[in-house]
Amino acid sequence: MRPVLLMVLLSALAFADGAWEVIQHSPSATLTDMSFLPDGLHGWTVGGVGDGVSSIYRTADAGTSWEAFTISGSIRAVHFVSADSGWVVGDGGAIKATIDGGDNWTTQSSGTTRLLASVHFINHLEGWACGGWQSGGSSYLILHTSDGGVSWQDQSFGSNAYSCEDIWFTDSMNGWVGGRTSTLAPHIYHTTDGGETWTSQTVPFTSGNAGICSIDFATADIGWAATTSLTDGGPVLYTGDGGASWSVQTYSNLYYHRVAVLDENHVAVVAVKTLPPAQVKIMVTSNGGQSWSSTTLPIIDYTYALQYANNDIWVGSGYSQILRSTDNGSTWEWQNRSPIWKSISWVNEITGRITSGSSAGTDGYSIITEDGGASWDDDANSPGGAQCLFTDTDTGWLLWEGTNSKVWRTTDGGADWTLHNITNGPWIGGFFFASADSGWAFGSEGALKFTSDGGVNWTTQSLSTTRYVAAVNFVDTNEGWAAGGYGGASGFIRHTIDGGANWTVQTPASTSHILGLFFLNSLEGWAAGCGGEVQKTTDGGTTWVSAGTLPHEYAEKILMINSDTGWIIVNDPPSQGGRGYIYRTDNGGSSWTLEWSGTLLNEAIWDMAVQSDSTIWACGYHGNILKYVPGAGVETDPSFPESVLLHAAQPNPFSTSSVIRFETSAGGNVRLELFDISGRLVETMVDGWLESGTHQTMLRGGELAPGMYVYRIQAEGFVATEKCIVFR
Repeated sequence: MRPVLLMVLLSALAFADGAWEVIQHSPSATLTDMSFLPDGLHGWTVGGVGDGVSSIYRTADAGTSWEAFTISGSIRAVHFVSADSGWVVGDGGAIKATIDGGDNWTTQSSGTTRLLASVHFINHLEGWACGGWQSGGSSYLILHTSDGGVSWQDQSFGSNAYSCEDIWFTDSMNGWVGGRTSTLAPHIYHTTDGGETWTSQTVPFTSGNAGICSIDFATADIGWAATTSLTDGGPVLYTGDGGASWSVQTYSNLYYHRVAVLDENHVAVVAVKTLPPAQVKIMVTSNGGQSWSSTTLPIIDYTYALQYANNDIWVGSGYSQILRSTDNGSTWEWQNRSPIWKSISWVNEITGRITSGSSAGTDGYSIITEDGGASWDDDANSPGGAQCLFTDTDTGWLLWEGTNSKVWRTTDGGADWTLHNITNGPWIGGFFFASADSGWAFGSEGALKFTSDGGVNWTTQSLSTTRYVAAVNFVDTNEGWAAGGYGGASGFIRHTIDGGANWTVQTPASTSHILGLFFLNSLEGWAAGCGGEVQKTTDGGTTWVSAGTLPHEYAEKILMINSDTGWIIVNDPPSQGGRGYIYRTDNGGSSWTLEWSGTLLNEAIWDMAVQSDSTIWACGYHGNILKYVPGAGVETDPSFPESVLLHAAQPNPFSTSSVIRFETSAGGNVRLELFDISGRLVETMVDGWLESGTHQTMLRGGELAPGMYVYRIQAEGFVATEKCIVFR
């Protein structure tokens, strides 16, 4: 979301060609397995990224730092027996081994093209892998090696087979495997001869669409099994006799589970429900399952990786999230994230925020820069959210989207935040503030909420539509536009000149659903929508015309810096890879040139914002933070000697006042003038003789219309200019 500013440059200023620089990028995976050594220092976790690429995260210091790198193949499971030796398995029968801790991997021949879901070694030489999933075979798929994977032998068995999802051995003879039968019922098999033969064990529930997804044993007799079940309340199974008998020890009332065993007493189970209302929780026992405690995890996503390391519990989840608990699951701290960065907002030229969060808000967090983007750090004070926006250095908001939508507000630059309700009912997916007081929140069923007190209280405004409102854009507190669609791709645009009290219908250039709006001023605006369509108006929306069609499904965000130059974010749908692209126009949208494209699946770009008139930032999936680095720059005046030095206005942008400082190394006549976007002289701030030294004058934003201004200093024949922005 861009700041609520009119980003207009003088037509004489040229925006030179530049390039997009990747500031941050971390391939985001749903972590599916984890392997820690008993020392608690060395750990690995893996998950697929897409396009036959997976991520591996490695720590050698108990999670203080994680090193991320990619590996070819869709990897699902990992197991290490030392700091050097480990294996990963995945789709297509993939098995890879490393002898240097994961720096390099060697492909091993599995003899199968079926999916491998789990791998377990008891030493450097002997290990097993299992899988199946009805991919090219009807038997329960189990592979065994006794030479470190140089060769693998097929130990598959049974004809009533769908999958083997997890395998565990306590020694070279005793092992268990669990999964689903051909009727999608759970099964557990046991071997006492290293996998040569397998015996079925009785599972105490038999419903369809259920299976054993995780098995872990403390000894050859005492073990636990976790389930996947949509109908049985999420049973967790226990055995004290090696599986001769299994019993339900507890229920999670969620669907997907993973179990980790530290010893006979300490067991952890992570349980997930991704259907609304989504929930992820951790259940732990310290007495062998006689009693269990439950804690909700601070994440809401697919969570499959779980392991004890010494007395700590580690969890791996979607978006490469790694969490650690040092108090048996009571509290959790993030160790790693590769989020969907959803929104970026610049407070001024040096301070900016990027945020991520779901509708529930509990997995939200933000990062902040206070050095112009050179470094980004966790913003410990921020509650996170799906959208962030600042209108000045003190006032900003974070949105918790959803059907129970809320807004966090700060009036002290983010040191403190207060929470306010927007509405219960329609989904609220976005907001827009035109000033520190006036804002709008919008979403499904034609929902449009208005606040006149900075977000503390909200009232309903009517757009006379029940279609989804996807974008709202105001040029001041009175004039704005709202757009959206869905409902048969029936795109709509509404216009107001009284702060939303009344809205008039405008006719779009096409019926496509509109996703984004951007107005430079009360006349020039652009709309982006489905089918890659871009529309433009030069008369405030009285007429809209086509401004090009891009070869992608979703044209979502537009950011223009003047009537000619701007950028647009477009994304492919997930069915086509979900990649993001950034195009640029230098002719107001008549044509667009591709400047950046995602290389991974689901690498969509979510938001753009301007840091200054020459620096654009974007953010999105896979932890992407991008910066547009200008080429030759935007200066039109010649450089000036050290005898005159003009500083940038502080703050800039501003709404009430800003200070302009300048330095002269010798006495002389100085003239400092302010011009608007048309080149009209607005004010002469300084005109006369000044002694050498540092001088300053004040700009009063309340006396200026919102927009871009240029101030120019002339001294002894030399000229320098700077730009500033006034907003409401």
